[in-house]
Amino acid sequence: MRLLPSREVARILGISTGSLANLRSKGAGPPGWESPSETVVLYREDAVEAWLRERAAGSAARREAARERMTAARAARRPDWAARAAESRRRSREAAAPSAAGR
Repeated sequence: MRLLPSREVARILGISTGSLANLRSKGAGPPGWESPSETVVLYREDAVEAWLRERAAGSAARREAARERMTAARAARRPDWAARAAESRRRSREAAAPSAAGR
C-alpha cells in the first residue's frame, strides 16, 4: 500500500491543496486518508484510484441521463422534433457517402 502526500493527490486531481482540504472536510474527496501530524495528510493510492474510477463512471451516467432529459424536453416542446432530427441525420449521412453513380 503506497501512501501519497496531499500535494501529489491534489496534482493528480488537478486542484489546489486547499480545495482538496475543503473536499476532505466535507467528506466529499477521496477516502483512505490519514494525518500523521498536524501538517501532513497522506492518502492511500489504491483508494484515490478507486475514487477516480467511481467518479468517471458516475460522470458518464450523469451525462447520459442529462442527454435523455434534454431529448425528452425537446420532444415534449416539439413532438415532430425527433422525426425531423432523424431525417436530417439520414440526409447528412447520404450526402457524405460516396455515390454509386459517380464510380
